[in-house]
Amino acid sequence: LGAARSEGERVLRSQRLARLSVLLSLAAALSGCGATGEVGAPGTRSGRLVVKGAVASCPLIDGVDVSPTSLVVGRVATLAASIPESDGGAGFEYQWSTTSGVIDNARARVTRLRPTLPGVAVIELRVSRGGCTDAWRVVSTIDLASR
Repeated sequence: LGAARSEGERVLRSQRLARLSVLLSLAAALSGCGATGEVGAPGTRSGRLVVKGAVASCPLIDGVDVSPTSLVVGRVATLAASIPESDGGAGFEYQWSTTSGVIDNARARVTRLRPTLPGVAVIELRVSRGGCTDAWRVVSTIDLASR
């Protein structure tokens, strides 16, 4: 009887640890990306979960600044990600791309674009941290340089 009870207690402890692991993972995921939700299922006991430590928030792009706003082939434009002050951008990974032109440093918060062809261009910024990503697109017309 003692061995059976010991084995049963081990299984119960293992199940509790697995359940706690799932709850901690869920709590971390919910707090990390600003989502909300409830943890628990019918028949479970309620309690309080306290997670201590630094929680990295997911990036939130307020906008993308393109200056000057009128893009011209061969003329440099500045691209800048607008990130809320509360986030500060620490630990963020930036990735710029465009359908027309060359981006000087595609992994910087502020960079330069050199348009190469006239027409419609899509400029995209993706900002990531800790498995969360936000994206922003700007559609602009690139004109030929006036002579």
